[in-house]
Amino acid sequence: MNNKIETFSLEAEQAVLGSLLIDNTTWLQVADQLTAKNFYKAEHQYLFQLIAQKLEKGESVDALTLSNEVKIIPALKGINGESYVFELMHNTHSTANVAAHAAIIKDHARHRQIKELLQHLNTYADETDVKTLIQYAHTQFAQMELASLPINHGILSQLFSEIPHQPINWLWPER
Repeated sequence: MNNKIETFSLEAEQAVLGSLLIDNTTWLQVADQLTAKNFYKAEHQYLFQLIAQKLEKGESVDALTLSNEVKIIPALKGINGESYVFELMHNTHSTANVAAHAAIIKDHARHRQIKELLQHLNTYADETDVKTLIQYAHTQFAQMELASLPINHGILSQLFSEIPHQPINWLWPER
């Protein structure tokens, strides 16, 4: 049984970055799903971080504006960052599936996290008691699960969002 699962999708990473450059509104579809660490390629991590920073500030970003910033990042010199940014945009034919591409990236990132956890457990299996290993694995899996939840997840989030925000003056009556 050699059904090895790939731990990254170059095409999905390029499609998400290209989509963000073509249409900044696609940020709304990926912002809650992805972080720079979800990208496998270090260059894509840098590019995603730059794009995210600009969009979070409310600035627009496209291939031209990003290519100017890429010039000064030494880690992107190896891929000829300036022209690579234009390639990303040029090779992205549609932004329609950006959420699906982001989900692929996230899924691969989770596979990598699980592989790292298993390698860690394997490394320390002979040196650590079973209870400690199980507790560590449980904690790591729980953190992976919590990290995968959207910010506004669950019924409590919905209930609290319906409550109007008011100052709590009764806690500090002298103020």
